Amino acid sequence: MKNNLRFSIDYGHLIFLIIISAWVIWYWMNARSVSTSPENLLIIQPVSIGILILAVCILPQCFRSADIPDELKPEPLSTVEFLKIVAVMLAMAGLVYLMFTIGFDVGVLFFSAITTIICGERRPLFVGLFSIVTTLVIVKGYQLLITFPMPNLFL
Repeated sequence: MKNNLRFSIDYGHLIFLIIISAWVIWYWMNARSVSTSPENLLIIQPVSIGILILAVCILPQCFRSADIPDELKPEPLSTVEFLKIVAVMLAMAGLVYLMFTIGFDVGVLFFSAITTIICGERRPLFVGLFSIVTTLVIVKGYQLLITFPMPNLFL
């Protein structure tokens, strides 16, 4: 019996996944070579393992059957979706900038509010409450986990 399965490889996603996985492995191993103390690996090791598990789960999606019906093929990004992705990237850059100039808490508050609005939420009360709760959870969680004094304006 002849197997006629043909696959198309999504090289862009595959290369991106390989680059992310290689960087995570390098960073994880570099952190372990510096020190294996729990303070050093408290965040790095579990996050690295989680990212690598996710990469293994995503890997099969880089290989698609060539005989997929047209309605199951992924659609290309629209201009609006692409601009939303760019806007979230800019918001993340703003978070990185604000967390050392104004404070980590203000940066997280603005980032969560802006990305919630970008993703389509329009109710101001929900955006405000979600941003405040997200900021409290992230900042207080960070303070409990890490002894590094992250500059905060309010918290």
